[in-house]
Amino acid sequence: MDSFYTRCGDSTFESTPATAGPWGPQTQHAGPPSALLAGEIERLHVSEGRRLGRVAVDILAPIPVAPITVSTSVARPGTRTTLIEAVGTINDTPVVAVRAWVLARVPCDYPATEPSSLPGYDRPERARDGGTIAGASLDGYLGATQFRFTAGSFAEFGPATAWGRTRCALVLGEELTPWQRVLILTDSSSGLSMAADPRRYPAINPDLHVVLHRDPVGDWIGIDARTHTVPGHGSAAYARVSDAAGMVGTSTQTLYASTAV
Repeated sequence: MDSFYTRCGDSTFESTPATAGPWGPQTQHAGPPSALLAGEIERLHVSEGRRLGRVAVDILAPIPVAPITVSTSVARPGTRTTLIEAVGTINDTPVVAVRAWVLARVPCDYPATEPSSLPGYDRPERARDGGTIAGASLDGYLGATQFRFTAGSFAEFGPATAWGRTRCALVLGEELTPWQRVLILTDSSSGLSMAADPRRYPAINPDLHVVLHRDPVGDWIGIDARTHTVPGHGSAAYARVSDAAGMVGTSTQTLYASTAV
């Protein structure tokens, strides 16, 4: 697999089979389109001295493996903080929306906190293969990414800690940004830490929120994930996000948990 997408024009992208989620070849995993929209926000709206601070993804409908058009707009202008919205449309239907805060970078003479340490897991080279999710297809997203576990696995239910990386480009011929690496992978947090068999108890995320206080460095992204579900109440997945030097931020996913018929 060379890439998740190929650029067909200034704002239109062909979705490759690598975007397909683990449950079938027709629907995309939400990680690649989230990263695609965030990348367009970075390309069009992030200038020198500014960065993304928070990205909020809302999945508006199942995302087909089909050409996707991305539009961006300024939701709230500002000289120091700007809120940008991007919408991905397939067959004239909005399927995913991203809202991102673009912030001025912290001044170099600003007082620093102590660096955040790694949340207790080994380096990627000492991590282990985590197997596969029962019943999942490896032909799309799961084949285009790699996860190595230091706690838990795809074959176990409960909290998990893993390093992940992409095996291909996001857009053919274009370099991945640190934010794009994070978004491709953190949408799998709830999959890494599944609380129960998804074939009987599916838990689907309609959103993804990521806050990074530092841009990660390197190919590997660490995800220390926990899924919490309370019968009669709700379900959500939380994760600490790291690179090899330490923690860089957090992610959350709201989950729609149900019992399969």
